[in-house]
Amino acid sequence: ERWADNNTMLARKRGVVLAGAYGSGKSLAALRTAQIAHEYGVTFVAVKPDAVGELAAIVEQMLPYAPLVLFVEDVDTETGGTRKELNGLLDILDGIVSKNQDIMFLVTTNHPERIHPAFLRPGRLNAIISFEAPDYETRRALLASQLDSSLMLDYDGAARKLEGLMPAMIVGVGQRAHMLAWAANRAQPNEQDLQAAVT
Repeated sequence: ERWADNNTMLARKRGVVLAGAYGSGKSLAALRTAQIAHEYGVTFVAVKPDAVGELAAIVEQMLPYAPLVLFVEDVDTETGGTRKELNGLLDILDGIVSKNQDIMFLVTTNHPERIHPAFLRPGRLNAIISFEAPDYETRRALLASQLDSSLMLDYDGAARKLEGLMPAMIVGVGQRAHMLAWAANRAQPNEQDLQAAVT
Protein backbone atom coordinates (compact mmCIF):
# COMPACT_ATOMS: atom_id res chain seq x y z
CA GLU A 1 0.00 0.00 0.00
CA ARG A 2 1.26 3.45 -0.85
CA TRP A 3 0.15 7.03 -0.58
CA ALA A 4 1.10 10.08 -2.60
CA ASP A 5 1.86 13.31 -0.79
CA ASN A 6 4.09 16.19 -1.86
CA ASN A 7 5.32 14.19 -4.85
CA THR A 8 6.48 11.32 -2.62
CA MET A 9 5.25 7.79 -2.13
CA LEU A 10 5.75 5.84 1.09
CA ALA A 11 4.25 2.63 2.38
CA ARG A 12 1.29 3.14 4.72
CA LYS A 13 2.88 0.65 7.07
CA ARG A 14 5.07 2.75 9.34
CA GLY A 15 7.31 -0.15 10.31
CA VAL A 16 8.20 -3.21 8.23
CA VAL A 17 10.22 -6.13 9.58
CA LEU A 18 12.18 -8.31 7.15
CA ALA A 19 12.55 -11.57 9.05
CA GLY A 20 14.61 -14.56 8.02
CA ALA A 21 17.76 -16.56 8.54
CA TYR A 22 21.20 -15.30 7.60
CA GLY A 23 21.65 -15.21 3.83
CA SER A 24 17.94 -15.25 3.02
CA GLY A 25 18.03 -11.99 1.04
CA LYS A 26 16.86 -9.42 3.59
CA SER A 27 19.67 -6.97 2.95
CA LEU A 28 19.24 -7.36 -0.81
CA ALA A 29 15.56 -6.47 -0.41
CA ALA A 30 16.57 -3.42 1.60
CA LEU A 31 18.99 -2.40 -1.16
CA ARG A 32 16.19 -2.61 -3.71
CA THR A 33 14.03 -0.50 -1.38
CA ALA A 34 16.80 2.10 -1.30
CA GLN A 35 16.85 2.20 -5.10
CA ILE A 36 13.08 2.70 -5.26
CA ALA A 37 13.24 5.38 -2.56
CA HIS A 38 15.86 7.25 -4.59
CA GLU A 39 13.65 7.08 -7.69
CA TYR A 40 10.84 8.80 -5.79
CA GLY A 41 13.04 11.38 -4.10
CA VAL A 42 12.70 9.76 -0.68
CA THR A 43 15.67 9.81 1.69
CA PHE A 44 17.00 6.36 2.61
CA VAL A 45 19.27 6.15 5.63
CA ALA A 46 20.92 2.94 6.88
CA VAL A 47 22.07 2.97 10.49
CA LYS A 48 23.72 0.48 12.82
CA PRO A 49 23.34 1.81 16.35
CA ASP A 50 25.11 0.19 19.29
CA ALA A 51 22.16 0.49 21.67
CA VAL A 52 18.48 1.38 21.79
CA GLY A 53 19.29 4.76 23.31
CA GLU A 54 21.52 5.59 20.36
CA LEU A 55 18.79 4.44 17.97
CA ALA A 56 16.34 6.85 19.60
CA ALA A 57 18.82 9.70 19.15
CA ILE A 58 19.33 8.80 15.49
CA VAL A 59 15.58 8.81 14.88
CA GLU A 60 15.29 12.30 16.33
CA GLN A 61 18.17 13.55 14.19
CA MET A 62 16.62 12.15 11.01
CA LEU A 63 13.14 13.65 11.46
CA PRO A 64 13.94 16.82 9.47
CA TYR A 65 14.89 14.71 6.44
CA ALA A 66 11.42 13.26 5.83
CA PRO A 67 10.11 11.79 3.59
CA LEU A 68 12.43 9.15 4.90
CA VAL A 69 13.02 5.41 5.05
CA LEU A 70 15.15 4.53 8.07
CA PHE A 71 16.83 1.13 7.71
CA VAL A 72 18.08 -0.72 10.80
CA GLU A 73 19.74 -4.13 10.57
CA ASP A 74 19.36 -6.72 13.33
CA VAL A 75 16.73 -4.74 15.18
CA ASP A 76 16.30 -7.53 17.74
CA THR A 77 19.63 -6.46 19.22
CA GLU A 78 18.42 -2.86 19.48
CA THR A 79 15.14 -3.40 21.32
CA GLY A 80 16.42 -4.90 24.55
CA GLY A 81 17.59 -1.83 26.41
CA THR A 82 16.47 -0.44 29.75
CA ARG A 83 12.80 0.39 30.28
CA LYS A 84 13.64 4.10 30.16
CA GLU A 85 15.42 3.68 26.80
CA LEU A 86 12.63 1.53 25.39
CA ASN A 87 9.96 3.98 26.48
CA GLY A 88 11.92 6.84 24.92
CA LEU A 89 12.11 5.06 21.56
CA LEU A 90 8.44 4.06 21.72
CA ASP A 91 7.49 7.67 22.41
CA ILE A 92 9.37 8.70 19.27
CA LEU A 93 7.66 6.02 17.18
CA ASP A 94 4.24 7.00 18.51
CA GLY A 95 4.99 10.67 17.92
CA ILE A 96 5.82 9.95 14.29
CA VAL A 97 2.42 8.30 13.85
CA SER A 98 0.45 10.96 15.72
CA LYS A 99 2.08 13.76 13.71
CA ASN A 100 1.51 11.85 10.43
CA GLN A 101 5.14 12.30 9.40
CA ASP A 102 6.39 10.65 6.22
CA ILE A 103 8.77 8.24 7.90
CA MET A 104 8.93 4.50 7.41
CA PHE A 105 11.07 2.08 9.41
CA LEU A 106 12.55 -0.88 7.55
CA VAL A 107 14.28 -3.31 9.86
CA THR A 108 15.79 -6.77 9.58
CA THR A 109 16.08 -9.57 12.08
CA ASN A 110 17.29 -13.14 12.16
CA HIS A 111 15.22 -13.70 15.32
CA PRO A 112 11.76 -12.07 15.18
CA GLU A 113 10.86 -13.74 18.47
CA ARG A 114 13.47 -11.56 20.20
CA ILE A 115 11.84 -8.27 19.22
CA HIS A 116 10.21 -6.64 22.22
CA PRO A 117 6.40 -7.15 21.87
CA ALA A 118 5.78 -3.45 22.44
CA PHE A 119 7.40 -2.69 19.09
CA LEU A 120 5.01 -4.95 17.17
CA ARG A 121 1.82 -3.04 17.99
CA PRO A 122 -0.13 -1.16 15.27
CA GLY A 123 1.63 2.02 14.17
CA ARG A 124 5.04 0.72 15.14
CA LEU A 125 6.67 -2.33 13.53
CA ASN A 126 3.32 -3.61 12.36
CA ALA A 127 4.16 -5.66 9.27
CA ILE A 128 6.42 -8.70 9.12
CA ILE A 129 7.69 -10.13 5.82
CA SER A 130 9.21 -13.59 6.23
CA PHE A 131 12.10 -14.74 4.04
CA GLU A 132 12.06 -18.51 3.67
CA ALA A 133 14.42 -20.95 1.98
CA PRO A 134 13.84 -20.92 -1.81
CA ASP A 135 11.88 -23.64 -3.58
CA TYR A 136 13.36 -26.09 -6.08
CA GLU A 137 12.84 -23.92 -9.17
CA THR A 138 14.39 -20.90 -7.49
CA ARG A 139 17.35 -22.92 -6.22
CA ARG A 140 17.98 -24.29 -9.70
CA ALA A 141 17.74 -20.85 -11.33
CA LEU A 142 19.99 -19.27 -8.72
CA LEU A 143 22.62 -21.98 -9.10
CA ALA A 144 22.52 -21.74 -12.90
CA SER A 145 22.94 -17.96 -12.67
CA GLN A 146 26.23 -18.47 -10.83
CA LEU A 147 27.55 -20.84 -13.50
CA ASP A 148 27.23 -20.93 -17.27
CA SER A 149 23.70 -22.20 -17.94
CA SER A 150 24.91 -23.59 -21.28
CA LEU A 151 27.24 -26.02 -19.51
CA MET A 152 26.10 -29.64 -19.46
CA LEU A 153 25.77 -29.84 -15.68
CA ASP A 154 23.22 -31.60 -13.50
CA TYR A 155 21.53 -28.50 -12.15
CA ASP A 156 18.41 -30.51 -11.31
CA GLY A 157 20.25 -32.92 -9.06
CA ALA A 158 22.29 -30.20 -7.43
CA ALA A 159 19.18 -28.11 -6.73
CA ARG A 160 17.52 -31.07 -5.03
CA LYS A 161 20.55 -31.56 -2.79
CA LEU A 162 20.49 -27.88 -1.79
CA GLU A 163 17.00 -28.03 -0.31
CA GLY A 164 16.70 -25.88 2.80
CA LEU A 165 19.70 -23.69 2.01
CA MET A 166 19.39 -19.92 1.86
CA PRO A 167 20.26 -17.96 -1.33
CA ALA A 168 23.64 -16.75 -0.02
CA MET A 169 24.71 -20.35 0.58
CA ILE A 170 23.59 -21.41 -2.90
CA VAL A 171 25.61 -18.58 -4.39
CA GLY A 172 28.54 -19.88 -2.35
CA VAL A 173 28.16 -23.31 -3.98
CA GLY A 174 28.55 -21.74 -7.42
CA GLN A 175 31.59 -19.79 -6.27
CA ARG A 176 33.21 -22.94 -4.84
CA ALA A 177 32.65 -24.76 -8.14
CA HIS A 178 34.47 -21.97 -9.95
CA MET A 179 37.34 -22.06 -7.47
CA LEU A 180 37.73 -25.82 -7.94
CA ALA A 181 37.84 -25.34 -11.72
CA TRP A 182 40.43 -22.58 -11.47
CA ALA A 183 42.56 -24.70 -9.15
CA ALA A 184 42.60 -27.38 -11.87
CA ASN A 185 43.41 -24.82 -14.59
CA ARG A 186 39.96 -25.10 -16.19
CA ALA A 187 38.10 -22.08 -17.51
CA GLN A 188 34.69 -23.45 -16.49
CA PRO A 189 33.49 -25.87 -13.80
CA ASN A 190 32.64 -29.42 -14.82
CA GLU A 191 30.21 -31.84 -13.21
CA GLN A 192 32.84 -33.08 -10.79
CA ASP A 193 33.46 -29.52 -9.58
CA LEU A 194 29.75 -28.92 -9.11
CA GLN A 195 29.21 -32.12 -7.14
CA ALA A 196 32.24 -31.42 -4.96
CA ALA A 197 30.95 -27.91 -4.27
CA VAL A 198 27.50 -29.20 -3.35
CA THR A 199 28.88 -31.70 -0.86
